[in-house]
Amino acid sequence: MLTPARHVQRIASELKNDLCPPEDNAVNDAAPPAQGDNQDELRNNAVHVIPNDPLNQVNNNRGGVPIDPLDVALRIVPARDGNVCQCHFGLGRRGNFVFYFRELNHPMCIAMRQKDEVDGSVVVNIKTREGRLLAVLERRPGCLHYVASTADGDSEIFAMDASSKDAVVVLPRINEIDAVERMMRPYEPRSRRDSIANQLHRPDLKRVMPFQERSEPAWTYDRCVTWCRANGRCASEMATKLLLVGSRHDKPLLMMAPLPTKNELYILDFAYPISPLQAFAIGLSALDRQRHFLQPRREMP
Repeated sequence: MLTPARHVQRIASELKNDLCPPEDNAVNDAAPPAQGDNQDELRNNAVHVIPNDPLNQVNNNRGGVPIDPLDVALRIVPARDGNVCQCHFGLGRRGNFVFYFRELNHPMCIAMRQKDEVDGSVVVNIKTREGRLLAVLERRPGCLHYVASTADGDSEIFAMDASSKDAVVVLPRINEIDAVERMMRPYEPRSRRDSIANQLHRPDLKRVMPFQERSEPAWTYDRCVTWCRANGRCASEMATKLLLVGSRHDKPLLMMAPLPTKNELYILDFAYPISPLQAFAIGLSALDRQRHFLQPRREMP
């Protein structure tokens, strides 16, 4: 049993040559700052950095079957009563988005845009540095719905409706067994036409977990105190790009804001029941609302 910070640090050290080849400059511009750097500037920009241990315990074996260490690191969910998981993601030189745990300087996964010449769609493939596909993020045609699916394309792990001022997000519900092991689970459709996007407006609470964006004001006193006590970082009202709270309470569960000391680098802090892979998909979807780098497939005549 290892704490995730040590577990992932060991993995990154063992795979350093594979994860970070010296000739690859795609992620240089998105490298996260050292934890002690530019603290005065952070304070002046109302971003409060609080060190934390994002996850409590990781079990590297599930049912006796070894799990890929990167899958553990990216799919494990923070403890229900644990601290906020602090991460960063940013834009590299080649236009790829790079996702980091704050404790590590090595990227955990990369999001690459891919265009389909037939239907004109542009999706984002989230991959490991070794090129193994983890998830695909797409924008659905005819609406501002974002959906992320696992590598096989059949298992959905996230949906967002960004058509209104305050976005709505749904994730597959974690059952009691998953809550013990704290592993992300995919959505379980009940028919061929059933999609997690169908749960955005009338969610079945037995199947999904809904979240609501909060804005104007995003940071009330109670939200800020609750978030900071859990070792989350609070940004200024204008800087906050996304703040998600639970549907049944006003407790913050995910915060995204640009890091003022680094261009094209974003803070992405999140808590139970959101996994790192889901948080990355949420952050990319929130960014697409302004950047429009995703394109839905064209409706065929």
